[in-house]
Amino acid sequence: MPRHARAWIATLLAVSVVSACQEDSQSDSPLGPRFATDAWCAANPGMCGPGEPDEESDPSPSSPGYYMGTTITQAKCISATGAGISDGDHDGLSDFCEDFLAQRFRPALVVSPYDCNVGMEPYWAAKAFPAKGIVRIIYLFSYYQDCGPLQSRTLCSLQRLAGTFFSLNGLLPSYSIGPLPISSTDLCASHQGDPEFITVDLKYSTASQHWLVSSAFFSSHWGAGGDHSRRASGSQLEYPEKVGGYVRVWVAEGKHANYPKRSVCQDDGGIADTCESNYPVIRIRHAVQYNIGSARYNFINAKTCVKGGALVAHYPENYGTECFWQPGNTFQGWSKYQLENDASPYYTALIVQFECFAYQLTMASNGSWVTSCSDWGVST
Repeated sequence: MPRHARAWIATLLAVSVVSACQEDSQSDSPLGPRFATDAWCAANPGMCGPGEPDEESDPSPSSPGYYMGTTITQAKCISATGAGISDGDHDGLSDFCEDFLAQRFRPALVVSPYDCNVGMEPYWAAKAFPAKGIVRIIYLFSYYQDCGPLQSRTLCSLQRLAGTFFSLNGLLPSYSIGPLPISSTDLCASHQGDPEFITVDLKYSTASQHWLVSSAFFSSHWGAGGDHSRRASGSQLEYPEKVGGYVRVWVAEGKHANYPKRSVCQDDGGIADTCESNYPVIRIRHAVQYNIGSARYNFINAKTCVKGGALVAHYPENYGTECFWQPGNTFQGWSKYQLENDASPYYTALIVQFECFAYQLTMASNGSWVTSCSDWGVST
């Protein structure tokens, strides 16, 4: 068995052991919610969402998407003014509903058994765009490490020599609550921390009373040279359970770029990405205490600063703190030590791909860059 395969299996075993023992070994902390094991959620159902809907009462079981019951409807979940709902992050979406929807639609990641590190501590957020009739959920995977391409190192070396990488550095504007730094890291290089993510846009069908996926945005080195990120919808997506349900995400080996299909990863994934050997599936964790809220009304604490080490807690003293809503704060993969090759800030993606419905960057006639957002959604 290859060394990296043995290391990967050992990591999974370590995570399983830690997860199973987490209830007794980890206490609640203001800098990091406790790991939500299945057993802990069963004992604390109020902290892990309202549970599964009653499938037997589904008025249209053959329709796309999921029936969430009579309390999880568009009319009862979304309020632009906040009237009639409990909305702690002031984003127009009921806190109860966003927790339920984020749990039901959490993606399934197909990874490679040869990836040197698929460890992650994912967080999430959700908001409503009432004018668009959309609920958007962002899943921040928060990987410990980008290992670099394992099967394309020779090609990457040639690519570096050719000097064809480009940077979007400086092209993004300032936002009302802070600047938007962007990464220009060598696509083929490894680095600590990996801020990959996906967003899922949901619509509600009044005819079927189902919530369903209308589109999803897959980050693939988003904002860096060789960006292959894309939005996909309909038949461009894969649904492991049923059409319109939670989506499948193909994760590039080593680099963790996200793709809607294996073929897209292989054919249009760029020089550094491959999903050829992928087959293990990770359905990412979810619990209400991993909700980071909104830019203006953070959950957990100010700037949502949380300490790592909840998932792999053998040496918790080695784990640092990440702040998701802090402008300019590079994502270090929960490491205590800042390095030159830290990853891009999550703040950038949160503003451009989550808070804004459709962020536009165009060049004016005088050569300057003009930015606009079609809809910032609700922010009261």
